[in-house]
Amino acid sequence: MKEKLKVAWPKIADYIVMTVGVVISAAAVNLFFVPYKIHSGGVSGIATVLYYLFNNKVPVGVLVALLNLPLFLIGYRIIGKRFMIRTLYATVMYTVAVDVTAKWLSEVSKKITIESGNIPDLMLFCFFGGALMGLGLGIVFTRNACTGGSDLFAEIMRRKGIHYSIGTLMFMFDGVSVLMSLIVFKNLLLVLYSVIAIFVSMKVIDLILDGANVAKAVYIMSDKSEEIADAIINDIGRGVTGFAGRGMYYRQSRETLFCVVKNRQLPALKKLVKELDSKAFLIVTTAHQVLGEGFGAFDKEL
Repeated sequence: MKEKLKVAWPKIADYIVMTVGVVISAAAVNLFFVPYKIHSGGVSGIATVLYYLFNNKVPVGVLVALLNLPLFLIGYRIIGKRFMIRTLYATVMYTVAVDVTAKWLSEVSKKITIESGNIPDLMLFCFFGGALMGLGLGIVFTRNACTGGSDLFAEIMRRKGIHYSIGTLMFMFDGVSVLMSLIVFKNLLLVLYSVIAIFVSMKVIDLILDGANVAKAVYIMSDKSEEIADAIINDIGRGVTGFAGRGMYYRQSRETLFCVVKNRQLPALKKLVKELDSKAFLIVTTAHQVLGEGFGAFDKEL
């Protein structure tokens, strides 16, 4: 029994994390977006518009589910069964969370407005709503799933070879959906606020997906490459690869070292190199995704 639980626990943990993510996203919708007609982007934003268009008669969660159906059919064919099962779970939980928390969080939102003298601070709501939405969606993305809508569209495009970040692809999709808000509400100011909320959301998503796995790739050119490589391996605990090179100024052969370290390890690496060879030449670049031992796991990304 313990062995089975040990094997199943990683998957169970993934679904727990996804649930937390969708609840955070639902909180953003009901606290900051729906009460003030701010377009949250993608299917959720379109659902918000339709919610008011139908005179509040159809719950936002139900509208989200209906709008996601065509994307699910396309996604199942292009992305595959495993991803779509997780996405189906996340979408259903998101739909339920939006509708279940709607009444309570709407009351909380009203209290926030009352505390501000009944004048809603839409700019503040855009930033906090966008950040919460991005945090929730980003958490879901890290579990190899999404909540449908623009994030599913972005994943489909990525699988089809469109090489932009998830946040950028979602922002492109959301730009089209925001036009619907302008047509229905006929309020340009709300549209401008919505663009801010969507932009913040996309940036937070990219920060979670890339920032959580950002590392530094370092090239080191030194006459003491052996000593430096040994020190990196033993003192910092990172692997090093040596490339045969030739300095064209002095026409001398010299080994170039390459290693990848986490951001917090970079100061220690620079200090180590300086102590061993103050004349060494370093090139430090940002590696937005590093997969393999000590960094990201392949099964979370593919």
